[in-house]
Amino acid sequence: MQNQVAAKRTGLNIASQWGLNITNIVINFFLIGYVIAKVGTEHYGGWTAIVSIIGYLSVLDAGMSIAIQHYVARFSTSRDKSEKLSSLFSSAYAVYGVSSVVAALLCVGISLVYPSVFPKVPPEASGECVVALRWVSVSILLFMLSMPVRGALLGLQRHYIRNTIEVLSLLVRVGVVVICFNLFGPSLAYLGAAFLGAVLVSFVLSVIALRLIEPDLCFRFSSVTWASIREVFSYGGHSFFWTIATVIVRDSGPILATILINPVAATYLYVGTRLVRSVGIFIMSAGHVFVPVVSSLQASKENSRLQGVLIRGTRLCCLLALSGATVLIMFGRAILCHWVDFEDLSSYLVVVIVTVGRLGIWMFNVPAVVLMGMRVLWPLTIMFVICAGSCFILMPLLAYYCGILGLAVGMLLPLFLAYTSWIPYKSCRLTGTSGGRFLLESLTAPVSVALIVGAAALIIQRIWAPTELWIVVAELGIMLAVFGGLSMWIGLDQMSRSLLLSKMRRAEH
Repeated sequence: MQNQVAAKRTGLNIASQWGLNITNIVINFFLIGYVIAKVGTEHYGGWTAIVSIIGYLSVLDAGMSIAIQHYVARFSTSRDKSEKLSSLFSSAYAVYGVSSVVAALLCVGISLVYPSVFPKVPPEASGECVVALRWVSVSILLFMLSMPVRGALLGLQRHYIRNTIEVLSLLVRVGVVVICFNLFGPSLAYLGAAFLGAVLVSFVLSVIALRLIEPDLCFRFSSVTWASIREVFSYGGHSFFWTIATVIVRDSGPILATILINPVAATYLYVGTRLVRSVGIFIMSAGHVFVPVVSSLQASKENSRLQGVLIRGTRLCCLLALSGATVLIMFGRAILCHWVDFEDLSSYLVVVIVTVGRLGIWMFNVPAVVLMGMRVLWPLTIMFVICAGSCFILMPLLAYYCGILGLAVGMLLPLFLAYTSWIPYKSCRLTGTSGGRFLLESLTAPVSVALIVGAAALIIQRIWAPTELWIVVAELGIMLAVFGGLSMWIGLDQMSRSLLLSKMRRAEH
């Protein structure tokens, strides 16, 4: 019974996360194409640098959001949970208060030197970016203050509530952009204002949701203790380095492209990366749902269930990753052509390189999550630091000699190697899972499904050439239906298939 309840909660969280992902993809697909059409490719390159700056400022999170999620999941099952949770939350919030002010001041400081740091951005676009950064500084302040609340909701396994709030904030963001562009004319400054509106909505609704779920879980200065701060940093201090590695991989590319190459190359890299992430977000979010699950299973010492989470979770991610990567490579050029009018071959090659690089990370996302949930902190930290250092060296070096394609390779190569070798080995060893069993059960069915999906994608494009956007969308819908059918009867394991079929029967009745 307990297993069924946990499985239902996990399934609901994954489904809600995927609902958010779909909304995110649709809105960003419209918004990016709309903005580029209004402001131009070269001007949009200036905004990509701001997005990267926002990512860099996220390192001030210092890994505490992951730590809050971990400890809330552990403490919520203890007898004296009220006292522990209150101390943990209040202590983390106090630290976040300081970090939020520092992040906002840094953002204002960057706005003062933006034209000097990015001289290749056109002067008019540079001035608009300075104004946008002022709006973003307030957004960063509120975003950082909302992080403990978001972490607590995730630790309580209320992903579906947090995801609903995020959908509403996305709608606010696109609404502000469209209204401002139509009333006052296109300007990058309004993108910053839209970012602030979305963050404000998310902040207010997240606080209200947490108060309704856990009324006692709120900031109290008297509950702030050094012991709780040390406990958070004992976990979050490690994930601080993980955050740095993620930021270097995710956000350094557009900045380096803007400085070393040109704003057009930055736009190509940003748009191509966002296209690939539109698939990867489904896989990564599905994996991260297992963080509190692994933490709870380790606390209760249920090793057999840990092995099941490792194998079934990896199988799910491989199923999504391999087929998703195949479709991206097959349809990538048509999507870029009809979405943002990119006909340059280099923009498509960026998508191919980023897809292959991300594939290894997507496939073995759950093994990494298992290591995080089991508190295998120092080995993960060392691995991420090595990868971040390697990326930091490779990206400018390859960008100088090979341009945008070299930058894309340097951005992902170290993490690809780590995720496809050390991480699955370490997770199997610590959970007592046979490596042969892990690979056989995780990869066999997903590889078969991906091969069929790839063949179907090739055939459908031969029969029905994707010459217009609506044709591309229709063909992607057909591929999604093919993938869904294959996943149900070939890709999913028996337990997952039975659970899904039973839910479908209940829905019919």
